[in-house]
Amino acid sequence: METIVVGVDGSACAEAALDFAVEEAAFRRAALRVLCPWELPVIFDASGAFTSDTLDSFQEQTRITMARALSRAAQLDPSILCMGFIVEGRMSDVILKETQGAALVVVGRSRRSGFTSHFRNSVSERVLRHADCPVAVVHERHAGGPHENIPWNLR
Repeated sequence: METIVVGVDGSACAEAALDFAVEEAAFRRAALRVLCPWELPVIFDASGAFTSDTLDSFQEQTRITMARALSRAAQLDPSILCMGFIVEGRMSDVILKETQGAALVVVGRSRRSGFTSHFRNSVSERVLRHADCPVAVVHERHAGGPHENIPWNLR
C-alpha cells in the first residue's frame, strides 16, 4: 500500500495540507502518515533554562495538535488508514526522513509575507528541494475567500 506523508503544526496552512492529503489518500487508496514534529524554541526564559513544566507544555500542545489532526482526517474520510507520529525535531528534518519510499509528501505554505513567513515557508522550500518523492505544496485558504487549494509539484 502506498503511503502519503503530511506534516501538521496546528496552523491554517498545515490544516489545508492535511485536507489535501486526506483527499489524495482516499483517491489513491493509500495510507496517511501524519507527522507532528516539535522542538523547544531557541529563546529561553529569564533564567536561561527551561523547566520541566515548559517541556511538558510543549509536549502537551503537540499531543493536542495531533489529536485534532487525526480527528479531522477521520471526519473527512473515515475509510483511510491514518497513522499519527509525534517526533522531536525540526519540521523539515522530520518530514524529509519520511520521504524515502513515500508516494507523496504534502506540506503547507502560508500566504503571509514578511519575516515570520520566511521561516514557516522555508519548510516547504527545503522539502521541495530535498525530498526523495513527489511533493505537493498546498497554500492555506483565506477565511471567507474562494477555495484556492492549488498544489504544485516539483517533479
